[in-house]
Amino acid sequence: ECLRGAGGAPSLEGDGAPCPATMGDVLLGANEPDIYGSCMGEGVMGRCTAPCTAEEVARGDCPVAHLTGAPEPGPEASANSRGRCDCWTDSHATGVGFWNIPEVSSVYQPLPTCWDHQDCIDYVMGNWKQIAAKAVERGYKYLSAPMVAVSMDWMRNFVLHACSDGCSDVSCGCPTHVSWHYYANDCQPEAEGGYEEFQRRLDATRELMEDFPHLMGAIVNEVGMLNCVMDTPDAICVPNGPDQKYPADAQPNLACPSTPDLPNGLASFADKIIGMAGASRTSDGRLTVVSFTWFNMNMDGGTYNLSLLDDDGGLNALGRQYIDSCQSWADGTAPQGGAPAAAPAVPPPSGNGGTFGPFATNSVTLMTALVALTLSVVCFCCGAYFGIRYASRGRIVESREDEDARGRYELAGVGGNTSGVRDEQFGCDKDNSTRNSPNGKEENGVELMEMEIDREESSLDRLKNGL
Repeated sequence: ECLRGAGGAPSLEGDGAPCPATMGDVLLGANEPDIYGSCMGEGVMGRCTAPCTAEEVARGDCPVAHLTGAPEPGPEASANSRGRCDCWTDSHATGVGFWNIPEVSSVYQPLPTCWDHQDCIDYVMGNWKQIAAKAVERGYKYLSAPMVAVSMDWMRNFVLHACSDGCSDVSCGCPTHVSWHYYANDCQPEAEGGYEEFQRRLDATRELMEDFPHLMGAIVNEVGMLNCVMDTPDAICVPNGPDQKYPADAQPNLACPSTPDLPNGLASFADKIIGMAGASRTSDGRLTVVSFTWFNMNMDGGTYNLSLLDDDGGLNALGRQYIDSCQSWADGTAPQGGAPAAAPAVPPPSGNGGTFGPFATNSVTLMTALVALTLSVVCFCCGAYFGIRYASRGRIVESREDEDARGRYELAGVGGNTSGVRDEQFGCDKDNSTRNSPNGKEENGVELMEMEIDREESSLDRLKNGL
């Protein structure tokens, strides 16, 4: 009921202001089902890795996490002895893998290991096929598999299950694209194996595209640097940890300094990664990565300051390098310090219109930036988040007084039952009472996407003016 039709006209926000975003025709899967992730907020990030059970809530053993600090002075929130907390009252999780699913009884947090549990497979894939059918009915042309954080095996298993039993198109749930995220760690992408891991994901995507030739490529819609060290890619990120070599809180502007791996800080990282993405192709010449999005946020979700803009709205060194590297990708030339130049572009598949991909016909242009599960918005160069804040939410987020200068657009994206996850903007009930419990419908793989758009002059406008 809350899924708007693709290509819909701009709508009004909750406060009545016009929202310039229009619905695209690409539907993306839920956020990071392949890892447990963490509840977000001071004292809980990396410590609270699961929601409390109803029994823990009843006996008062369920600390409340606060995304932006406790409303009253008091002890810092944390997690109980089992690493659980109340992440639904005043915070949200990093992804849907954090939550339990009441309909799946074989394991408490089933999504990361879903393919090992038949009840999870049946529930997730059954709901997925229903969503896909509804998406096609409402005009969506493309469908992405869920956005994985680290596991290419999870992604492959999803495609295998979605494109089985004679299903080979979007209407029955077979995706046209895959989607994944990538972060290096501690400003050491060379020493810590970050570049090697990125190449492994490119290769895994290429192999999957060759096994399933209908796949049009990967939407890599979060790329950045995590402010932590992790023993394995799916480990929990604890920001500014004692084992870090370059903790953000000890660096100028909370960003990566010049290091042996990154002589120009994060600009070196962006240049290298974009070069690698642009050079990756299948044996028949198709781009492996068809959309690339830098995580343009400051210390959000365990990252460094990844902003492409200075505080005054002007391009910083990272922003300038990002544009240069994107320009080189569009032109078919290698970014400085990046991978070899890519081969000539392959014409887009029939029905694509030539606009879906890293760039349209102009070398630096507006393109469709993909927002899970149900929203696409026009954005700039590689799909970077200029003036757009992207976050997975574990609850409906109300407008805050200190953000009254910004427009707010909120959307509930559903990977399961829509009960209790409605928004009045969609002509739906906004009551989210069923989500304010450890066993509410939020655990069915639901995501809330939040966008903030500066009404006076967006960062996108400032960036374009800077060109």
